[in-house]
Amino acid sequence: MNTGILTKYSASAGSGKTTELTRRFVTKLFISPYYYRKILAVTFTNKAAAEMKGRILKQLWLIASEKKNPDIEMLSAVTGKTNEQIKSEAGKILINILHDYSRFSVGTIDSFFQKVLKAFSRESGLQSGYLIELDHSMILSEAVDALLSDLDNDKELLSWVTEFAEERIGEGKNWNIKNEILNLSEELFKEQFKLLPLIEKEKLSDRNLMTDYVSKLKQLRKNFSDHLHTSAHTIIKLLDLYGVTNEMFFQGKKGIPAFIKKISQKKIDTTDFLNSYIQEVLENPPKFFTKSSLELATALENGLETEIVSAVRYFNENQIIINTADAILSNIYTLGILSDILKNIHEITTAENRFLLSDAGELLFLIIGNDQTPFIYEKIGNYFDNYMIDEFQDTSAIQWMDFKPLINNSMAEGNDNLVVGDVKQSIYRWRNSNWKIFNEIIDSEIGKNRIKTLKLDKNYRSRINLISFNNSLFSVIPEILDQSFANKTHKLSDLYVDATQASGGNKEGGFVNIELITETDEANFTKIVLEKLPGIISGLHKNGYKGSDIGILVRRNSEGAAILKHMLDYKSTFPSSLNQEVPFEFISNESLILDQNPAIRFILSLIRWIYNPD
Repeated sequence: MNTGILTKYSASAGSGKTTELTRRFVTKLFISPYYYRKILAVTFTNKAAAEMKGRILKQLWLIASEKKNPDIEMLSAVTGKTNEQIKSEAGKILINILHDYSRFSVGTIDSFFQKVLKAFSRESGLQSGYLIELDHSMILSEAVDALLSDLDNDKELLSWVTEFAEERIGEGKNWNIKNEILNLSEELFKEQFKLLPLIEKEKLSDRNLMTDYVSKLKQLRKNFSDHLHTSAHTIIKLLDLYGVTNEMFFQGKKGIPAFIKKISQKKIDTTDFLNSYIQEVLENPPKFFTKSSLELATALENGLETEIVSAVRYFNENQIIINTADAILSNIYTLGILSDILKNIHEITTAENRFLLSDAGELLFLIIGNDQTPFIYEKIGNYFDNYMIDEFQDTSAIQWMDFKPLINNSMAEGNDNLVVGDVKQSIYRWRNSNWKIFNEIIDSEIGKNRIKTLKLDKNYRSRINLISFNNSLFSVIPEILDQSFANKTHKLSDLYVDATQASGGNKEGGFVNIELITETDEANFTKIVLEKLPGIISGLHKNGYKGSDIGILVRRNSEGAAILKHMLDYKSTFPSSLNQEVPFEFISNESLILDQNPAIRFILSLIRWIYNPD
């Protein structure tokens, strides 16, 4: 049996991965005039797919029309054909693709899954003409409303939801539980939930099991609180007996007295670890005081030390368990009705003949997971020999499980395949993405002996100084963070081992400036930044940069709005003769809001003045 190779490109930003994908795609086209029907290239956005299609077609046109083209020489060497044959075939392939465009399979992962899903609509129970629902939030809200309105017809569910509301009231929280339910119900659309074994999902609908579990968790929390409360009672008796005051302890009332007060009143916040003043009593030797006093020394000798050390050690040893119990209890009532919400979602989508895009991968996995690959091809009408997947670091577990049998079948027939990705760019967790698939899972499941790993290490996009700065920064930071992180499961230095890049062009120059602001108060920090920005932008403007050359990145929308307001206010301070010369015209989500428009703001200010001239 032939064995194909899976090429895994590690490609950092600006390294020409789209160019490399295009080159590999075009090279395959010269196997035969209609081989484009045998290649599937997928990426994650329509824009990226359109760009790749355009590049492939442009490359074929350039090869067919230009007399001197380095790609012709490369193709001639790979295929063994003459330059004239390459040029002639490129023109024919281009015409074939344009006349048979629907078989030119370059698109998004979702579009491919939809094509397969449409072929399996009968097996998946979908009616013809079903509508794809991109946003599940509206359907989820309908499902939760249906559940709450139907409580009178389900006494068991009513009892469960009532207990949930009472629990929240008892904790001083809002009794309106809809938002709480909506927030946790988002888990229904995540792959972590979808991949749970059926037996685990069925447990969620077993109300007796869940009720028993709640009782055990509450008892666990009560035992913890009661144990510490009893210890506090004993400690307080010893303090009173020997006349010990708060000031006698190390750090006064901020130390051991604060701990005793909390556990005596059962006001235990396990999310806060005990401070270092309290933890000092577990050291060798223990530290109970800065300056010894007869009263405290006598109390410690007569049992106080034993009781305090025992209480602090018990708190430390059980804190993680109780934190876990509290976290589960805060979500378990919503968790107990997830199966009811999921049932309502299915009823709504079936009744309205809608299909959630987020369910596509899971449904395909259930349908084709155990079928032979040729059967899939027969259903979709395309038989692919080669697969090329871009942005592979953003692939999810289910997407990989859907592609894996297709890639395995292709490789078993001796065909080569290609994935391109960059673990360093997998920071947003788009659509349940899992960077570990690219980094390690693909190696173990395909086999290292069947994978060829290549690195695109040249940056064609950035200037030399920027490349040098990034190389320095990402060589140092991962090492520093590895020393700080207790979890050594994945070392950042291993993930960033290929972060350094060489310059791929002759783009000299480039400038990086970092200014650290040590102000810790957020309000003052924001004020300092806002005051500095106009000067920075004006300086860039004087150096020949246009407003369209400048971008400002912020963490939160509120920060963007604050910057926009400050810039508009700053611009309004200039005389009208200079106003046109100041580059403070902004385009952002906030700038398009009506109340940010200068004309609207002027009208509103005028109305306020008319209403109240003073």
